[in-house]
Amino acid sequence: MKKYILTIITFILFISCSTTKKNNFRKIGFTELNSYKSSSYATPKSIKFILVGKSQYEEYFNDLKEKIIQTFSHTNIELSFKNSKSSIAYYRQHQEKNEYLFYIEVSGIRTKKVDEDSNVRLSYYLKGYLQKDEKSESIFFFNGEVFAINDVTSQNNEVVKYLFTKIFLN
Repeated sequence: MKKYILTIITFILFISCSTTKKNNFRKIGFTELNSYKSSSYATPKSIKFILVGKSQYEEYFNDLKEKIIQTFSHTNIELSFKNSKSSIAYYRQHQEKNEYLFYIEVSGIRTKKVDEDSNVRLSYYLKGYLQKDEKSESIFFFNGEVFAINDVTSQNNEVVKYLFTKIFLN
């Protein structure tokens, strides 16, 4: 009888350890770490997205840009894009009238683990802020972490849904 009970306890411990081991990676998608939206925020009519990051993120930014254009095409917001590997001040000097600047920055891409199905689990930080002009404070900002499998671009739809929701919902 003792062997039977000991076998059951060992089996239960083995199952609980293996399930917690699989769940040590957060949910796939975008997780907001913090955000702020000014009480005076109003949906902008024109946004210049300035994509800030190293040149190795160019494929990521191109995919993000395509998805932003697709999602925002049904709105009345005029969009423009710039990739920035250098100073942000240059873009502030060349700002159109009534155009908001939305900076999006990617950093810290890390490989978390490779699971038994040979899927590479990745995470990276994404932060952004919206400004009326160079002298104003941020009207809206966010920090988040993205969890993806095999490709950093795989969760761009989730990121764009988040941006769309934050820009249009006051």
